Amino acid sequence: MASGTVLTEVPNSNYYKYQSCMFVIANQEMYRIYLWLYKGRPDQYVGDYIRTENLLRQMRLGRHEKVLLDAETSVAKFDISFLYKLLQFTCGLSPASDRIWHDPEESQKGSLEHILHRLKDIRNSLSHEQQFFMFMTLEDLRDREKELSQLLAKALELAGEKSARPDEASRAITKMKDKLQDIISKPIPSGFTLQNFAALGRQEMRKLCATVSGVLPEVVVQQAQTASTTTASVQELPLNQLLRWSCEDTKLPHVILVTGDTGTGKTSLCRHIFNSWVSGADSLVDLQECDLVVSIQCSEVFTSDVVRLLEDTLPQTVKACGQSEVLEKLSSLKVLWLVDGYEEATREAKGLLRCLVEKRGLLHTILVTTRPEHSLEFIKEVVQNASLFCRESPPVGSPSSRSQYERSQHGS
Repeated sequence: MASGTVLTEVPNSNYYKYQSCMFVIANQEMYRIYLWLYKGRPDQYVGDYIRTENLLRQMRLGRHEKVLLDAETSVAKFDISFLYKLLQFTCGLSPASDRIWHDPEESQKGSLEHILHRLKDIRNSLSHEQQFFMFMTLEDLRDREKELSQLLAKALELAGEKSARPDEASRAITKMKDKLQDIISKPIPSGFTLQNFAALGRQEMRKLCATVSGVLPEVVVQQAQTASTTTASVQELPLNQLLRWSCEDTKLPHVILVTGDTGTGKTSLCRHIFNSWVSGADSLVDLQECDLVVSIQCSEVFTSDVVRLLEDTLPQTVKACGQSEVLEKLSSLKVLWLVDGYEEATREAKGLLRCLVEKRGLLHTILVTTRPEHSLEFIKEVVQNASLFCRESPPVGSPSSRSQYERSQHGS
């Protein structure tokens, strides 16, 4: 999301209604299409099918998608962007590299592949360009619902033909249209959805940054840094791949520990990551897929309660959600916690960090910085059974600005 005008109001009800149309109804129908077309055995988990067919490299899965597959999460819980990849690679449609998906000829614009691509594009716009949707009029909502209804109906019709179930597709289309109409014609429910939490939280973070600096932050850290390694068996890791690195068992780590002496750029790294997320810059792979990035300065933490911490950082979001539901919502979101300066951590900060590690959501990643002499204390007191990736930060101005990375895993 490019920097620009900062939103200062809570989104209107039409925005939340359209969110429900997209993230609930469209998600359900894309999952239905996946079930109709899936080429694996009924009893074979899709992750096993992907590995059996050697599709992992081709699919270029993101960090959070790999985590979901490793945990054998139900495909029904996957979002539209992940379902789109599954439809491309596991459902017998045109090859993912075929232009029919993203740049079809005129005669191919009504194909199932292109319709699925259009649905994925709408989802991406709604996720990453909220400012264009937050204050839509009722007329805008009706126009967008009509477009979405037509796309989903055509997709279901074509998928029904491909899977030899036209009658089932016809019934699904009728139910889908009824559910969309139900959403836009009735008052929004009092419940605060995951998408509401993520959208309002990101908006509030942008507003906070603009208030502090006067403008939205610019990304100033060079991205040409490459990590050298202490052993020949570990490959070089570009900085922009930091969130993609895996433990020795190929699973992604829950905790990333960055160590380095004073002045080596640990705090600058945290600021770079946070500012990149807020401004929408793609400086780190998978960063923009995070629903929320929370920055914590250990020396300034005086509560070990996650909800109280977020009340100070995201007061509007916590108030709209309700304190009692914050942790539940948070556990299901893709969250990156940036915890800077463990060596200066207050007693409350250490308690907070232990809570984050022990009760982290499946899609949470915790990046912690500290001086090298405090890393063992952190591992013993905080990490325990979480998987850990350790990075050693180089002195500022060192030759070629190269860092040393090492991997280790503690517990399971």
